Amino acid sequence: MTEPQEQVRRRLTGTRVGRVTSTGGEKRIRVVVSNLVKHPKYGKYIRRSTKLAVHDPKNQAEVGDTVEIAPCRPISKTKRWRLIRVIRRAEGPLVGLQAGDVDTGLEVPEAPPGPASGAEQPVAVETAPPAGDEGAQP
Repeated sequence: MTEPQEQVRRRLTGTRVGRVTSTGGEKRIRVVVSNLVKHPKYGKYIRRSTKLAVHDPKNQAEVGDTVEIAPCRPISKTKRWRLIRVIRRAEGPLVGLQAGDVDTGLEVPEAPPGPASGAEQPVAVETAPPAGDEGAQP
């Protein structure tokens, strides 16, 4: 009688898309949501941004990711949003890595042969006499 129903993905009311700027706390991320607002008098569009504290229960978002968030009940003093999904991961080879995790493949050159102190030897520079003083003796 009843056929298996397809899961319909519906857009949640009040969802926003933003960029993760911080993953400072446990299960918490900071998301910046940008939008354009028209100036009431001059008509020029102004770029505005809002910083929101978002609940990330699985700690799946990283700095630079584009995420979708939705409003929810108050989880803490400032968290009133929850992570729905990560839309796009941040690009770049060093995202989420700590110093020393990647071998750059660069070799450190050895010191050139010369004095052990590393100070450069002074070089004598010959200067020409100023113009107009051809007959003057030094």
